[in-house]
Order: sequence, then structure tokens, then C-alpha cells
Amino acid sequence: MFYFVAILAGAFLVVILASAWNQKKLHSHEDLFGLVELMLPVNTERIQGLFDPAEEWNLRTKNTPEAFKTIQGNRRRLAIQYASHMYRNAGLLQRLARAALRKPKEPQSLTGRMLLNAGVAVRMRSCLLLIFLRLQQLLYTGSNLSAVRDVVTDLLPEYEEMLRVASSVSQSIDPKLHDSLIGVL
Repeated sequence: MFYFVAILAGAFLVVILASAWNQKKLHSHEDLFGLVELMLPVNTERIQGLFDPAEEWNLRTKNTPEAFKTIQGNRRRLAIQYASHMYRNAGLLQRLARAALRKPKEPQSLTGRMLLNAGVAVRMRSCLLLIFLRLQQLLYTGSNLSAVRDVVTDLLPEYEEMLRVASSVSQSIDPKLHDSLIGVL
């Protein structure tokens, strides 16, 4: 149990240090439109369904234990994919935030700071979710995804808030960038 806590604490420390380092590292000639092309899809409604205890219970009762284990493994892989996408998208949007911080306008700088902070929160929660899902994947593939539902319940509103702030930041930087970003999100 001590090793699990130590690993979890170490993972949080790595995420916090990486986020702090990324906030200080400013790119002078960054292609912001290129960031939009790197964004990955996230279906928040599907994520909620993956961690829904009622859906999990229905799958468990309607399938054999072996079939449920296979289905649960597929659902876990999809959850891992979505959590990875949220982590990546948050990092990309933090780069957009750093570009906003370089602008001399005070409101744009403030929304850029808000986006950086929202990105840190999303990256930390998605990292925590990935750790839990990977541990479940390694230890017991038939375990309930709903066991980590609280992390998802906190992560999804933070992700939506990050997207809202990113929309505001992109609008203040360039309306064409905003249209491209909204098209992807």
C-alpha cells in the first residue's frame, strides 16, 4: 500500500513539475493554427456512460463473466484513450494560453492565465484517471470503471470550462483561429 501511495505522489509531482516547466517555456514563433490540427476528439457524453454504474451493472447481468471481462477491457481501453486525449488537448491549449500571455492587452493576458490554470487542473485529473485505469488494467480487468467515477465527475466540468476559456482566448487572438478551434472542439 505504501508503494501505491508513493507512486501516486510521484506521478502528481511529475505532472506539477512538467506543467510548471511548460508555463515558463515560451515559444517565440509558434504556429497556433498548427495546434488546432493536433487536437484529438473527446466525446464527453460517452465518457460519462463508460463510468456509469447502472450501465456497468446492466452489462454485468446480461453477459457471462468472461464476456463481461472482455467488454470491460474494451471499455477501459476507450476510457484510457479519452483520458489521454484530454491530457494532450489540455497541453495544446496551454500553448495557446502562453501565446495569449505574450500579448500586451490586459484582458487577453488574464484569460490566457485562466486557460493555463484550467489546463493544469485538467492535466492533473486526467493523469490521475490514467493512473487508476492503468492499475485496474494491470491488476484486475473485470473491475468496475465506476470505482473511479468521482475523478471523472470532477474532470468533465473542468474540461468543459477549459474549452470555454480556450474559445475566449482564441477569439481574442484571431477570429480565424477561433473558428478553426471551435470546428475541432
